[in-house]
Amino acid sequence: MEKETLFIVTFVHRSKEAIMWIKKTLWIMLSVTCLCGTLQAQTDTVEQKSPITPEEQFVRAIRTTGAVYSNLQRYFVDTIDLEKINAIALNKMLELLDPYTQYMTKSEVQSFSESTTGNYGGVGAIISQRPDTTVIFNEPFEGQPAALAGIKAGDRILSIDNKNFTHAFTPEVSKALRGPEGSMIHVEVMRKGVKEPLSFNFKRKEVYISPVAYAGMIDDGIALIRLSSFMQDAGTEFRKTFTDLLNKEHPKAFILDLRGNGGGVLQSSVELVSMFVPRGTAVVSVKGRKGAENISDAVYKTTSNPVAPDIPMVVLIDEETASSSEIVAGAFQDLDRAVIMGTRSYGKGLVQSTIRMPDDAMLKLTTAHYYTPSGRSIQKVQYDHLGKSDSILTQADSLGAPYLTLAGRKVYSSGGITPDISLVADSLKAFVGYLAADTLVFDWIVQYEKEATRPIVPGSFSLTEDEYNSFGKMLIERAYNYKPYSMYVLDMLEKVLTSEGSIEYNKEALSAFRKRITPDIKTELERNKKDVKEYIEAQIVLRRAYRKGFYAHMLPQDTQIKAAVALLNNPNKMSAILSK
Repeated sequence: MEKETLFIVTFVHRSKEAIMWIKKTLWIMLSVTCLCGTLQAQTDTVEQKSPITPEEQFVRAIRTTGAVYSNLQRYFVDTIDLEKINAIALNKMLELLDPYTQYMTKSEVQSFSESTTGNYGGVGAIISQRPDTTVIFNEPFEGQPAALAGIKAGDRILSIDNKNFTHAFTPEVSKALRGPEGSMIHVEVMRKGVKEPLSFNFKRKEVYISPVAYAGMIDDGIALIRLSSFMQDAGTEFRKTFTDLLNKEHPKAFILDLRGNGGGVLQSSVELVSMFVPRGTAVVSVKGRKGAENISDAVYKTTSNPVAPDIPMVVLIDEETASSSEIVAGAFQDLDRAVIMGTRSYGKGLVQSTIRMPDDAMLKLTTAHYYTPSGRSIQKVQYDHLGKSDSILTQADSLGAPYLTLAGRKVYSSGGITPDISLVADSLKAFVGYLAADTLVFDWIVQYEKEATRPIVPGSFSLTEDEYNSFGKMLIERAYNYKPYSMYVLDMLEKVLTSEGSIEYNKEALSAFRKRITPDIKTELERNKKDVKEYIEAQIVLRRAYRKGFYAHMLPQDTQIKAAVALLNNPNKMSAILSK
């Protein structure tokens, strides 16, 4: 009976009868445990004469867990929700395995499904929490119900369907905004500069967030597509977008921007690669635990003829390029099909499978490692599944074992994809980061876009000197203040010196240094003028021209894209990189 139990749990998602059988078995085990708990405790103390089999381990674990839940439900001092306790307990246990294995309740399954498909019923907008506990529309999406109804960035949410949300939190507001496609919604907001609340009545619809964040020609004959994720239909979306570019613009070269792409569905990455390499080419192989009943082992090959087998390509990656994005970059690198540029990728070489659980719950379980065409595993972190304090073991920052590409070039299992050409990424200055997080700055940008009388054209829009000075004046008049991280470090140093009894000897030097590093807004605005202007200009464009306009505006300033364009305009250098 024990062997049969193990088999059914492994494949529980395939059989309703199996689920009913397990429920019945667990109930019997629970009853027996309650009747014979004392006897069982004595029996378990007897020394085992032979090793415990996996099947016996399984039965013991189920029996013990059942006994704990039974006693919780019967004797715990307060009434408890055993279903919630169970979900918490399962996820605390699964956290010890790796960050990707997760038990999801029915409501969490719906959110997970939305994240993998990009579809949900709602109004199509990003909302954000203010420090005063109001929630605002941060970014209505172009062409979606909220934007079409007239809702603007910065609108403060007062009520939804006549329920008050003036002091609420984003999860409950988000839940209220969502609903079945076609259902009516009434939203009341307060807009800065308008004395009375504004009311909007419109229909929710199925909102689709395209994984193609930007697509277009960026230089003479060079096309670029920025892909933000590998959700379920990312391959289909990419094929349509790229084919349109091919037919209308006839590009001579192509840049695929995977920076910040955290991955998604494995099959979508294979579909993308299939557009550029011969049919039947192995893109990625997936291997589970040796000797285990496995649902993951497979070799994924391209199944269609390529639409652009010879177009010169550059793939841009960074430290946030992960999972399915790394499969694409690794395949193109191993097949010598594209030059990889940027910084080393994240290093996630694990595959998760979803398994249906009773009561419409789901288990997202790490079932395999994946390997690039050369045989590399690019997994950076190894996990100690015993859950010790040192459970996460990171590989040393080295090249790792060497592998050979199709042309005989050496590539390495270096805990991520190491680019063929390393490029320093553009970084946000600390002062600009503090500004970006402040509501004063957000409100100024929204107000500027609302009152702007001159054209706001992506790629060419620029603040005048007077406008920038007006922004700085607003910060000074509103007593804008921030505490940089260096000040926190200095506070910690002062505490340490105090605890060591040496503060009196260092007080004068510490005071002088504190005075030196305390920020002066006027000085910071002048010192960081170029970066602050670029940030504000990009945010104004985002409000007026939405995300596609935002990316179009940012492209000319992107040093990594400039480097990719320069390389594609140098065919000899491209060939030299991709040959042995």
